Amino acid sequence: IQARVAQCHIKDNSRRAVPRQGGAAAFPGLIPAKPYCADYYEEGLRIRGKKEALKRRHVQFNGPNSFDWINFDVDRDEAYRAAEDANLPAPTIISINPPNGHVLLSYLLKTPVHRVESSNRRPIEWLADIQRGFTRRLDADRSFHGVVMKNPMHCDWRTTWPTIRPYTLED
Repeated sequence: IQARVAQCHIKDNSRRAVPRQGGAAAFPGLIPAKPYCADYYEEGLRIRGKKEALKRRHVQFNGPNSFDWINFDVDRDEAYRAAEDANLPAPTIISINPPNGHVLLSYLLKTPVHRVESSNRRPIEWLADIQRGFTRRLDADRSFHGVVMKNPMHCDWRTTWPTIRPYTLED
């Protein structure tokens, strides 16, 4: 298992072609060009360029027209091993809130699931079924909105990158 603790400062590699795999170096290329972001939710969400957004504590992972990531908010002590305990695949990213041990588990999809009017409904429904099943098995927050997540590049979170392999819905 490749585990790497995120650093507070990382240069923006978003202008290079990024292979469809996870990892800290690839992450900036796997989020929207102008994501929603915030340091604190009370201050509201703002749209910023990727370079500025990656300095914030919370950042948008998925764009408005597709799901590239499946994310789960596990709010309990010592949730770091939640996926392993639930007999689920290793997440691409585990971002831990050090004061309470709560985590955000993120899975990178090998092929984005598009959600535009002309999209095939079957992958969207299949993704929703997977999200419900993982949420139940992880005992994750059922009301998690999923717009912005813990930014794994921010030093307020303790982040590990258990796998760089992206997942298919079949996985």
